[in-house]
Amino acid sequence: MYLQTWFASIPDAWLASAAMTFEEAWTICDAIQGSFTHTNAKALWDAARTLPDNAFIAEVGVDQGRSASILLAASKPAWIVALV
Repeated sequence: MYLQTWFASIPDAWLASAAMTFEEAWTICDAIQGSFTHTNAKALWDAARTLPDNAFIAEVGVDQGRSASILLAASKPAWIVALV
């Protein structure tokens, strides 16, 4: 449900361009309830940005979707699986 809200809130211009900044992604992510902090999100963003195209990302233990939303925003074309 939260990721659906996140996707619905992404402006069309961002979808047309992979140039979303961390702060733009954080603005959206911060609207999702949860305890995932700005500092943790930035560290995850930086790590995800180092991955090659078509990387496989698995997040185990998704709670509200805050970290998953950062992974989705930061990743180049990739396989992303979030297990609840």
